[in-house]
Amino acid sequence: MVRGPRYKYTHYLEGNGEELYDMKKDPGERKNLAKDPKYSKVLAEHRAMLDDYITRTKDDYRSLKVDADPRCRNHTPGYPNHEGPGVREILKRK
Repeated sequence: MVRGPRYKYTHYLEGNGEELYDMKKDPGERKNLAKDPKYSKVLAEHRAMLDDYITRTKDDYRSLKVDADPRCRNHTPGYPNHEGPGVREILKRK
């Protein structure tokens, strides 16, 4: 996750998911702008900010593997498909 003065960008390895929020207009992070063409320049800038951070800090983020507990997978893998109860609720049932 990286933040600029106005926007917050999050990337997820699982499913290559992305979120982009306008923290001035939407501080509750309810409208994901990542797929909105009007924000393609802002999205590209924030992708570059994340890539720059990864490079400068020698972070191994891009080489990490998603290791999700199969008990928590009742949906198609990928961040955009997450739905239903959270992990705590699922694990309590088992």
